[in-house]
Amino acid sequence: MATHYDILGVAVSADVADIRKAYHTVALANHPDKTHHLPPGERAVREKAFKDANNAWEVLSEPLKRQAYDAALRRPRGWGTIPDTRERTPTPAPTFFKTRRGRRYRARAPSPPSPPSSPPPLQSRKVPAFSSSSDMNSFARGPWFQCPVFDDGSSTTVNYANSTGWAFSIGLSKRFELIEPPRLPDLGKDTSTTIAITLKMRRGTPGAAKAFTKQVQVCMDRTPKAREVVMASLLKDEGGIIELTITFSPSVNIEVTVSPFTTSQPWRLAFDADHTSLAPEQRQFAATNLIFYPNYPAHTMSGGETSTTTHGYAAGSPMAELAEQYPGIEILITSDHYYCRRVEGERKMFWQLAAIGYIPSHTSMA
Repeated sequence: MATHYDILGVAVSADVADIRKAYHTVALANHPDKTHHLPPGERAVREKAFKDANNAWEVLSEPLKRQAYDAALRRPRGWGTIPDTRERTPTPAPTFFKTRRGRRYRARAPSPPSPPSSPPPLQSRKVPAFSSSSDMNSFARGPWFQCPVFDDGSSTTVNYANSTGWAFSIGLSKRFELIEPPRLPDLGKDTSTTIAITLKMRRGTPGAAKAFTKQVQVCMDRTPKAREVVMASLLKDEGGIIELTITFSPSVNIEVTVSPFTTSQPWRLAFDADHTSLAPEQRQFAATNLIFYPNYPAHTMSGGETSTTTHGYAAGSPMAELAEQYPGIEILITSDHYYCRRVEGERKMFWQLAAIGYIPSHTSMA
C-alpha cells in the first residue's frame, strides 16, 4: 500500500516546502477540470489520485498528524496495533411498507447481534484513562505508565510509555513465548534516567518465527529529555525458563529542552539475545549479556588506563556484570570480533559488547 510520501513522490525526510511543491504538482496534474475530456476509466483513476494527494497533504502539512503518521510507519504490521478480528454482520436492506393511502414508511431494521466477546490483550497493570488529544502534556497530571502486550500470531510486542518521557517497544519473535506479564518498575520509582523491563518466557515452537529473523527487536520512540542511552540485554536460561531483562541507562546527557516529551530521533535495532547454545550442555544456568553503546566503548577494552573490577574484568564490560551478579560463574573466552563489534540499526549505530557465562551442573549457585 502506497504511503502519503509515495503518493506525493517525496522522501520521508522532506520538509514542508518540498511537500507543498509536490502536492501542487500532483493536484494540478489530476484536477477534475483537466480530466473531464478523458475516458471514464482514466478519469476515475485521475480523480482518485487527486483525492489521495489531498489526503496526503492534509496529514503531512500538520506537524502533529505527521508525527503520529511517521510513528505508525516505523512499526511493522502487527507491532503496536490491535488487529480487528471481529466478525462483521452485514446490515440488512431497509424494508418499505405502503399504507392504504399509498404512503411509504420504513420499517426499523433489527439491531445487529453483539460481536462475540474476546479476552482483552495481556496487561500488566491498570492505567489511568487518557485524553484523546495527541498532546502528551494533556494526559493525567500525576505519574502514569501504560504497557499493553499484543500478539498477532507471528510476533509478540510489549509497548511501554510513562510520564517521565519513555516510549519504546520490545518485539519478540516466536522463538520465545511469554508465560507471565512483564515485570515493570513500580509507579513511584524514579525512571527519569534508568529503566528496566523483565520478560519471563520459554522457548517457542521451532520454525514458528516468521515475522523477522532476529530474536528481539527494540523500537525506541522517545527518551527523557532526548538523552542518548546505553541499552543492555541480559538473558538468563535456567532449566528451560528464560528471563530477558532490557535496561536503558543514560550515556551522554544532551538535553535539548526541559520538556520530558522532547521528540528525539527514533531508532530501531534487531538482535539475537540468546547465545547460550555456545555454553556447555552440562550446566544448570547460562546467561548472555549484551551491552549496546552509542559510542566506541574504549573504557571496556583491556590495557591502557582501563579500570578493572575485583574479578579482573574491565569496568563497564558485560563480563564484569556477569561476574558481579552471579558468583562462581564461568565466562567463555571468545574472539575480539565476537566481544566487540559494530551493529547497524535503523537510524542508529551501536557498538555491541557480548559475554556468555554459565554455571556447571556440579556447582552450587550462591
